[in-house]
Amino acid sequence: MLLLFIFLCGLFVTLLGPQHDEVLFAGILLPPYEYTHSLDWGGFEFLLMLDYYLGALKGWLYAPLIAWFPTNLWTLRIPVILMGAATIWLLFRMLEPRVGYRPAACVCLLLAVDPIYILTTTFDWGPCVLQRLLLVGAIAAAVAYRERPRWWMAALAGLCAGLAVWDKLSAAWMLFGCGGAALLVYGREVWRSLKPAPAAAFVASLLAGASPAIYANWGEWGNAVARTAALTDSTWAVKAHRLWISLDGSALFAYLTRATDVDSHAGAWLLVLVAVAIPLWRREIVWALLALALSVCAMFATVGGAGGGHHLALLWPLPQMAVGLALGRWMGSGLKMVRIAAAAMLIVAVASSLRVDYGYYQRIVDYGSAVRWTDAAEGLEQDLIARRPVRIYAMDWGIVGPMRYLSGGRLPLSYGGDLSPQVLRPMFASPDYLFVAHPEDSELIVGTRQRLHDYAKTAGYTEQTLARVRDARGTAVFEIYRFRRR
Repeated sequence: MLLLFIFLCGLFVTLLGPQHDEVLFAGILLPPYEYTHSLDWGGFEFLLMLDYYLGALKGWLYAPLIAWFPTNLWTLRIPVILMGAATIWLLFRMLEPRVGYRPAACVCLLLAVDPIYILTTTFDWGPCVLQRLLLVGAIAAAVAYRERPRWWMAALAGLCAGLAVWDKLSAAWMLFGCGGAALLVYGREVWRSLKPAPAAAFVASLLAGASPAIYANWGEWGNAVARTAALTDSTWAVKAHRLWISLDGSALFAYLTRATDVDSHAGAWLLVLVAVAIPLWRREIVWALLALALSVCAMFATVGGAGGGHHLALLWPLPQMAVGLALGRWMGSGLKMVRIAAAAMLIVAVASSLRVDYGYYQRIVDYGSAVRWTDAAEGLEQDLIARRPVRIYAMDWGIVGPMRYLSGGRLPLSYGGDLSPQVLRPMFASPDYLFVAHPEDSELIVGTRQRLHDYAKTAGYTEQTLARVRDARGTAVFEIYRFRRR
């Protein structure tokens, strides 16, 4: 299963260029540096947070890789693919001794072929990979502690949960859901196994892991909560639709490709089937369903929560746990018809997921990538490096991050999105300054190009287009230009 997962992820590694969220971590490693909180200790600066809600943990993990290896798509994506594989392995190691080989294998197989898990691992949009690995790590440590109470296992569970909070405050959604479900389903066992020393170790480790986020947000939790989900809020009906298309695997087509049609798999309907099969539930299935439901409620109740696929992808592997545990149990039933039906449902689930995986691959190849994920990013980086610019102003969202990472910090980048006169004036100080933007019909921040052009015209400058950088299908994705005085 791990080899299958790594193979499926590997198919996508070079199909899409880096997306801004995917390379946010490099803001503490490469210029232009972007971070909000650091701590000076003994003359050394510890970089802690990229934003109030986003920690620098991934940057710390990638620091040796960026120091030792070229900053390309392989070094960006292979580590997160291996983390995604480690999540599947850890999930199996947690489940197999407790529920049996067949249910554990079903869970991990469904997760290994799931398109949302594959794509949000390979491209780590959100980012999601560390969140899921740390969540599974916290659950595995908590389960091990429940069966054999040891203070260091409680400390490990707390540390994983705390690190998840440091990585991103949105971990609170999943920790609330999983913790609440554990209390509802296993409350008596939890209470019996709770001892003062392990409880203190859990709390101390949780606070230690989350300490950078606590330090950054002390006294500003209202601001942190408001910024945790930065997308425009939606009604619960809209959020429920986003959840459904995430569960059926079709949610990312609009994000990753220029195609207008989508594919979907059977995962959403199988989850509904499992949820209504109340007489066949077992406690571990009840826990997975409750954890999923509580996490969804927490996400939906947050302003901006469930605002995109990168939020809903944090729910994984809970849907696969509920479905896989149920199918695995039913395949061991004493009734032949139940065994046959469960095996057939598993085959349908895996086959339909693989079909959707291929659908993403085929549409990216045939229709090209979306602007945020464009394969033209590498061509833009090479063009800019060759020009040896004095200063580059990125005039749209999502350009600085990929150029910072692909160039290894060699490009003199600045974000030019603030179009106030006091910011615009120095941008025209030299005719050698370069500007990079998307074509007007592909702008992510609509109207930026026109406002810049209007200011230049008023100030007596003429725009000179130097190059149009195209993607693999010949579509112009970036424009490089400068301004000359008339």
